[in-house]
Amino acid sequence: MQSEQTLQTVIVDDVALFPLFVPEGLQQRLLREFEGLSFKDPEAPQCKLVRQDFDKVQLNEIPHDMPALDELDELVQNFVQLGTGVEPNLSKWFPNEIVIQRYTSAGHITGHKDSKKHRLLVAIVNLAGSCHFDILTCRDGQPVIRLTPKAGDLILMKASGLLSDQVDDRPFHQVSGNLDESVRYRISVGFRCSSLT
Repeated sequence: MQSEQTLQTVIVDDVALFPLFVPEGLQQRLLREFEGLSFKDPEAPQCKLVRQDFDKVQLNEIPHDMPALDELDELVQNFVQLGTGVEPNLSKWFPNEIVIQRYTSAGHITGHKDSKKHRLLVAIVNLAGSCHFDILTCRDGQPVIRLTPKAGDLILMKASGLLSDQVDDRPFHQVSGNLDESVRYRISVGFRCSSLT
């Protein structure tokens, strides 16, 4: 029921936040797994109007030595699959791109749309820190929705083809740097699907 309500909000508002999605014990195990990762600057955005400042690690499959990430992947997939009553196409959504991002207080990404290759839904788990996650009227527009995820929260956002392949309703959105002074970085894990099963 909670999954269906959250996904109904995504359909209407382009985005939804589900609080306290990840149990605290799993959050801590994930953060320990990420300590040994080599974070790198992302590639330059395709659109020169987008400005960004964060580090990331991209995975196309989950390494055997990251059981907590495997558990999180399963948790996210199960939550989305419970929402297929709202949108049957979601039964085809299985993420094959996982991006772990790290933002300082000065980090950010300005107004942009996610790539068209990412299908149906984007799931973002906020593991540490906090930020403003804004849905915008246009690339340089004002926020129409502002979410402020905290540790353990899940954001679901509309991606290409959720309701129709004929209409591009991917939302413009922007992300601020870390707002939580108690931790050095805001750390998030994004799950995207670039090929439907």
